Amino acid sequence: MPQPADAQSGILSGIQAILSAINGMIQTALTSINMSRTAVNNLQQIVAWPQGLINQAKAQVTQMIGQYRTRMSNLFHVNLNSATLPNPQAFEAVIQDHKVSNFSSLTRACGNTYGLIPVSTAANPTDRAMSDMDATT
Repeated sequence: MPQPADAQSGILSGIQAILSAINGMIQTALTSINMSRTAVNNLQQIVAWPQGLINQAKAQVTQMIGQYRTRMSNLFHVNLNSATLPNPQAFEAVIQDHKVSNFSSLTRACGNTYGLIPVSTAANPTDRAMSDMDATT
């Protein structure tokens, strides 16, 4: 009859010791970490990002958009054209076209409407002094 092997009980004892360590200290540490994460998540959901209040704010914004969308659209499309002569009409059209890349067209239309800016010597000194009362001579 063969003798029982002691090595198997040594392996089982080693595994049992590892499991005891896992169930003891490591499980306690993991439980503490999990509790801390849960507390932080709860704090964030209650204080920092309360989902109920966020949803309430979204609903209010959606309601306000629905309430004012037509009115704002009507305001945006109000016909503000008041110019009656060709040059002022062209200037007005350039101003109201909502494009920021048309500076040269804007400059040209402004010049056609109002003319060139006079040079400083075009007005006599008395008129220039009267137009700038705060200037010192």
